[in-house]
Amino acid sequence: MEVVRKFLLLCKTLPGEWRRHNVSWLAAAVAYYTLFSLAPTFVIVITIGGTFFGEEAVKGLIVQRLQNIVDLQTAVAIQKMIEAGQHLTIGTFPKIFTIGILLLAATNVFTHLKVAINQIWEISTTERHWFINLLMNRFFSVIMIFSIAVLLLALVFVDVILASFGKILAEFVPAFTYVYIWQIGNILVSFFITSLLFALIYKQLPDTRIYWKDVWAGASIGGFLFTIGKFFIGLYLGKSRLLSVFGAASSFVMIMIWVYYSVQILFLGAEISRVYAELWGSRSGKHKSPRKDEKSSKRTKKSSPGTIHKKV
Repeated sequence: MEVVRKFLLLCKTLPGEWRRHNVSWLAAAVAYYTLFSLAPTFVIVITIGGTFFGEEAVKGLIVQRLQNIVDLQTAVAIQKMIEAGQHLTIGTFPKIFTIGILLLAATNVFTHLKVAINQIWEISTTERHWFINLLMNRFFSVIMIFSIAVLLLALVFVDVILASFGKILAEFVPAFTYVYIWQIGNILVSFFITSLLFALIYKQLPDTRIYWKDVWAGASIGGFLFTIGKFFIGLYLGKSRLLSVFGAASSFVMIMIWVYYSVQILFLGAEISRVYAELWGSRSGKHKSPRKDEKSSKRTKKSSPGTIHKKV
């Protein structure tokens, strides 16, 4: 019953916090930058992972994982975007300059994502050392990209283990049962990886100390909604015939819809993490909202004796 009570209180608190932080607007802004950072991020990740396993193998793994998250048409559209981005590293431009441009474009999304999550956590950043903060944000964004690359390398090992386990399992179970087990395994792996990535973002991006125990609830719920979103959005796009209106731009529209939904889910998990931290986590009984602090300070000023203007 305690879990049900907490869940109901969470559902009651979230809508007001969502509107107060203008999360839909934040998601639209971050989704815009994500669209232009998607290809550079994948190109850099493929380049890093390709040094160990080959670029074609890593690109194939990314496309395969995308098909587990999004529908086939969207995965193909993203694959074409990645291939177009890879062609940027070949041509008249010097390779080092091109990689620098790709890094700048890829880090944009993490920089704006950091600003948005700071707003959700109601964290005000100082403007005095803006240049140092800018450099630190860019450096941290590069670290996040390398973390994604490491996570991708971990996925390679997971796929190898699952493939070996699948060959053994196929000898003992019927073919249709094996297919279901394989699909469930892929869904669970996608959920685990997504939740882990969300938890890493919630823990490391805000400009304040966040505890791991505060982020797991939001990361788990966000990872679950992100994983099942494939089926609902794919069903909606298939039934509504929305994409037929845009003609040649339908691939771009598909990616835009998926990115916007994904960012909404990411910010929903961030809101859940903040509400959980203030109600039951590390900030329970300690943190007060800025509006409450302002009201309490006004009451203190009214009730306290005027010692500053005391006559001598």
